[in-house]
Amino acid sequence: MCSQRTDAHAYPLCGISRRRVKPITLYVERMPQPAERDWQDAGDTRVIEPVAAPDPTPPTPPLRHVILRHLPYFLVVAQEQHFHRAATILNVTQSALSRRIQALEGELGVVLFNRGQRGVTLTEAGRIFYEESKPILSEFERAVGRVRAVVRGEEGRLRIAINEGAVRSPAVSNALRDYRRLLPRVKLDIMPMLTSEQLDGLRNQSIDLGILYDLAGIDLPEAQFVHHLIEEEPMVLALPFDHPLTARNDLRIEDLANEPLTWPSRDRGRYLHDAMIAAFQASGLSPIMSMEVLTAETTVNLAAAGLGMGFVGQRQHVPPTVALKPVQGFDVALKLQLVWQRTNRLPSLRPLLELMGAA
Repeated sequence: MCSQRTDAHAYPLCGISRRRVKPITLYVERMPQPAERDWQDAGDTRVIEPVAAPDPTPPTPPLRHVILRHLPYFLVVAQEQHFHRAATILNVTQSALSRRIQALEGELGVVLFNRGQRGVTLTEAGRIFYEESKPILSEFERAVGRVRAVVRGEEGRLRIAINEGAVRSPAVSNALRDYRRLLPRVKLDIMPMLTSEQLDGLRNQSIDLGILYDLAGIDLPEAQFVHHLIEEEPMVLALPFDHPLTARNDLRIEDLANEPLTWPSRDRGRYLHDAMIAAFQASGLSPIMSMEVLTAETTVNLAAAGLGMGFVGQRQHVPPTVALKPVQGFDVALKLQLVWQRTNRLPSLRPLLELMGAA
């Protein structure tokens, strides 16, 4: 009897000697899919193919990549009709330039130039290739130029949300006008939005910059947002031109104790609504709010119709039938601010921030 070995190289059966095994080629059965098999009485047909070995050579770049790489050199030689002058313009050696043209001709399978002692001329194939490829390179260079302009902030798009009342501010209107003059290729998308809508747009990155009022009491994480105060616009009383209070030069908040007032809606501006009430309460008064309005324009229109009075910004446009009067003791101002995402690195944003003194 033979003894079985227990080491790692032992064979399970006696009488089998160990020897070096020659490498074998592996084959894989490629079976047709069941839906495609043609069942016959003689059985199914099986195709056996060897596994292809991986190609050790690197993939050849597509033909268009090779042509694009050599195309600028071809165009300069075609224009100069001289290898030495073209090499000087391209800042390469003449032999290197010659190799590039030969490589291009090899890829295309045609001769592009007739070589002579005094220079070169285009063959018929070369002439057609020159005429067709010159616009391609021009478009390519234009595309590269536009991309670089976007990186420099000279082209692209800037999405700005703005409170409708903010356009009255010279700081805003002048900055937007100067920006368009300095960077005419940047498209300004200006969208009217409420403060809450602007903050939502900044959070979901649907806008790049918010120009808004009423940020007090709103939690803006410093790690996420940057805000900059543009200006404060004092609020004044808009009242009918023929109202008795119009003649008062020293109008005080106490004079409004019994006057019905239009009031900005709290839904459109919580801080402003509450700040105006606080100004009255600081003088021991409770304002008589006859109507809540959505815009300052509504307050002006009601005053023009002789149906009420209310507070608006001092730069508010009013018709001749409406007077604007400052009120002593009512120290509320509209605070106009810029807000943007701290992580926003859009090149076209910074020039506008600089024009508004925020950068």
